[in-house]
Amino acid sequence: VLAAGASCEFSITRFVSGVFGGPDHVNVFTATVTDDDGNTDTDTDDETVTFTDITYSLILTKTVEQTSYSQVGEFLTYKLVAQNTGNAALTNVTISDPLLGTLTCQPQQPATLQPGEKLTCEGSYTVKQGDIDAGQVVNTATADSEQTEPVNDGKIVPAVPSPALSIVKSGDAGPVTIGAMVHYTITVKNTGNVTLYNVTVTDAKLN
Repeated sequence: VLAAGASCEFSITRFVSGVFGGPDHVNVFTATVTDDDGNTDTDTDDETVTFTDITYSLILTKTVEQTSYSQVGEFLTYKLVAQNTGNAALTNVTISDPLLGTLTCQPQQPATLQPGEKLTCEGSYTVKQGDIDAGQVVNTATADSEQTEPVNDGKIVPAVPSPALSIVKSGDAGPVTIGAMVHYTITVKNTGNVTLYNVTVTDAKLN
């Protein structure tokens, strides 16, 4: 019952499930009243609600602090950032990198990321002789979540090779008589930072 000039407000909640898109959803409300004499009156109003498609999207960005390396034992320091670029939450977000092993992450992984949020991880790698010989360190990180396919990002850090060789020759101290044997010692040393192959020593007088 509404007195003259009075109003009544209704609040209706509808649960939306699934993925929506396309045309706007128009909801029409109709109110009908009847007075004491049985006369009726009807009025309508509508409200438009636009549904947005749920988009799950994850990107991974990998950076490395060093631009090159030249010595065994050097550290290569990496930062890996996974970001939710969609419009819905992503759960169990993880970052992995087989070369770096255990990563230090903020927040801890696995993480739940709301739209726009990031999972940031850091890790380092120690250069080995094989990395200098190979001429570069190549590695790829992977980010994943329950809602998306895995995404990858890789980095290549080049080595600075410096091949070098030294030779030192020494013989018996004189004086030496005719017909005597003179013994020589020849020492070849790799003074560079890369492994040397097919190293040979020649001496025209020593056969």
